[in-house]
Amino acid sequence: MECLTFLLGKERFAVDILRVREIRVWSAPTRLPAVPDYVSGVINLRGMVVPILDLRLRFGIGAQQYDANTVTLILGNAEERLMGLVVDAVSDVLSLDELQGVAAKLNAHSSVLPFLNTLVRHQQQVVAILDVDALMDIGRVPCLEDEDAA
Repeated sequence: MECLTFLLGKERFAVDILRVREIRVWSAPTRLPAVPDYVSGVINLRGMVVPILDLRLRFGIGAQQYDANTVTLILGNAEERLMGLVVDAVSDVLSLDELQGVAAKLNAHSSVLPFLNTLVRHQQQVVAILDVDALMDIGRVPCLEDEDAA
């Protein structure tokens, strides 16, 4: 499996490259009322309304100013439903066959864990491979702000 890696702060994440439909330069989506903060809005992509999520906010990493490196990854599922994820920058493509899995003891609460598929080691760095289906399920896990409010 090949994965597209991207950055959120200093952390490296990856998704199955076959699920990436498009990489777009960040542009402001249309905001929607009464949605969680991590839902940046929607865009019209060739006639399809695509929700855009800020992955930093979804993972509770905190907001950052968008810059020239900020991109939106358009991901798709088997039903051709699309979703955009705003990330700090795209990095490179990795082949999982070349990578070494990392045994992890992850027992702490983390907003990333529900979306984590596996961890791999690449160039002395750990890369979190994310589950695209879980990411595309907006209602799966409330954001940290929702938990704080409860």
